[in-house]
Amino acid sequence: MGATVRRDYSIDIMKALLVIGMVFAHVLQLDVLKPLSAPAGFFSDFINLVTFSGFMFCFGYVYRIAYSGKPSPGRVAGAVLKPLAAFYISGILYRTLMSNADLGAKDLLDILILSDIPGYSEFLASFAIMSLFYFVFRKWITRIVVTPWRFLLLVLPLAFCFFPYGIVRANQIGLVVGSTAFAAFPVVQYSFWFFLGMIFSERRTGFRAAPFAVSAVATIAFISWSIVYRNYPSRFPPSALWIVGPALFLYGYLLLAKLMERRLLPGIRRVLVNVGENTILYLLFSNIFIFALTKYRLFEEWQVFLIAPAILLSVYYFVATVRKAPGGISRVP
Repeated sequence: MGATVRRDYSIDIMKALLVIGMVFAHVLQLDVLKPLSAPAGFFSDFINLVTFSGFMFCFGYVYRIAYSGKPSPGRVAGAVLKPLAAFYISGILYRTLMSNADLGAKDLLDILILSDIPGYSEFLASFAIMSLFYFVFRKWITRIVVTPWRFLLLVLPLAFCFFPYGIVRANQIGLVVGSTAFAAFPVVQYSFWFFLGMIFSERRTGFRAAPFAVSAVATIAFISWSIVYRNYPSRFPPSALWIVGPALFLYGYLLLAKLMERRLLPGIRRVLVNVGENTILYLLFSNIFIFALTKYRLFEEWQVFLIAPAILLSVYYFVATVRKAPGGISRVP
């Protein structure tokens, strides 16, 4: 008999850690009476720095494995339409609950055609566009990522951080290359992390000195700039320092996830894998809970430690009840 191949759960655990941090941060940002204390504000800023980049890294890591062959049209459509549908639901509820808007047919159409990008939902639209971008150029990306020319997949996104964002007027284009008109997560710039995830998925190993050194330099540069200028590099639209800034932290997330995959009790690991395998559902349903709470009540800061876990457990109960996941990184996103 051949040896049993142990499934790698680490990338699911990393996604779960990102989801948990994002839910806590969104509760802080939307459901808590302002102003935030200094530690809470720092935590919120940290999550803002690492989360979207981290998700893009994880999706690149998973996509290269899950779609290494020729994916069926149904799988391709699902990968694009699931986050897009989540954006529509989250965006409509944001406008209804948070903006107190009485949505008419034109308002709904603007959201559907991405002319209106409601807050705390824009990242879902960016996930959908990144998926579409990947499948359109999948053959070329897959070939390049295994050649010495793969560094171009990292250099070009950073070069676009110097794009003249002010010329962009259409929100649909802003989602792709950035804009000063709204808080966009442009897929071209953040594809840096998607491609890096694909590159890392080639060698599923633990700690290595070269990635650690490069990521340390990137994060130290970000921190140094923030100290000197007493502010963070631009997030909206993203600067090159904002894009590379979370490098060391995300490398730490990855190593921690690998450690947790080996050391956690099976029951706890199973819960985290459920979160990681169903990222879009957790992000959507947590948004729904958070928007509804904001509409009707604001809380004290300490209550975040009750509200965020309650939201996560509620979503877990729903997902675990209606969707039995097979385990591992096969389910995307």
